[in-house]
Amino acid sequence: MRTLLAVTAVVAVLAAIAGPFYRRQTPEAQYVLLIYWACAAIGASLGMFITWRSSWKLPEKAGTLTCVLWIHGRGFGVRSRLVTAAFFLFFWLGFLAFQSYAVAIDHASMMRSWFLVIKGLAHGMMMSGFLMIFVPRPFYLCENGVAMGPVVIPWSYIRSAEWKATNGSVLRLHRFDGDLFVRVPDHLRDGVQKLVAERTRFVEIATQLTPGQ
Repeated sequence: MRTLLAVTAVVAVLAAIAGPFYRRQTPEAQYVLLIYWACAAIGASLGMFITWRSSWKLPEKAGTLTCVLWIHGRGFGVRSRLVTAAFFLFFWLGFLAFQSYAVAIDHASMMRSWFLVIKGLAHGMMMSGFLMIFVPRPFYLCENGVAMGPVVIPWSYIRSAEWKATNGSVLRLHRFDGDLFVRVPDHLRDGVQKLVAERTRFVEIATQLTPGQ
């Protein structure tokens, strides 16, 4: 539901900005803009589908699957994630506005050019990376390590694990090249802790919030 609301909000903002700009253009420029925007929408949808589908594929080298959890960003709070999403939103709105203006100005040379289609698809594929911020991605606990899409991290690469001090429902896995944060439902918390503790060092935190806080 949150993902649907976020994508709907982005589309609504784009439509509110694009509408007045589109109506001020000549019929020829409007035709070119429609092609560019349609290709960008197709590119964004295709990019999101490819990334989403890849994230659900469990690599064979990960071994037997023991539990499916959800990635929790990089452990940032709700406010930090909203600020990050707002930053990327304004960046992409500015980028698409500039590109749309360039397409409208140069519409005469764009009307019969495949470059317009390629440009729209490429920009849409690039924007799909931003939209994937709002799409939950699975995190697999497996026999040989943890997996995020095609990426498998062996247990030997994870130095230790602990519950996040400010949120007892988020598991923090320490590794050499950056920590991982995973959301764990309350009813799976004890089982996940036992499973992880059997494979790496689990650090107990003395002052811990209860799950869900």
